[in-house]
Amino acid sequence: MQLHAFKVQHPGDPEEFASAFASALRAGADALLVLPSPVTNQHLSHIVSLAAKSRLPTMYALKEYVVAGGLMAYGPSIPAMYRRAAHYVDKILKGLPR
Repeated sequence: MQLHAFKVQHPGDPEEFASAFASALRAGADALLVLPSPVTNQHLSHIVSLAAKSRLPTMYALKEYVVAGGLMAYGPSIPAMYRRAAHYVDKILKGLPR
């Protein structure tokens, strides 16, 4: 297995994502993993669309990509993380039992 990283230099330009997908295809990629970041999350629909057009199986870290039409996701549930954080904040504010 060989790993290639494709960066988006100017995240405000959606064509940068198209360029990254084209580079992946030229490199002979069999699949993609899109890492979560504010930039990729902002362009979620565009990335899912490019993955479908490229016919590259793509895995994401957030289920929101799958809801938008992506193939699969493996990662934490953001709402569950917020609920768990609220539980800990509650415990801290109430004081830990001695």
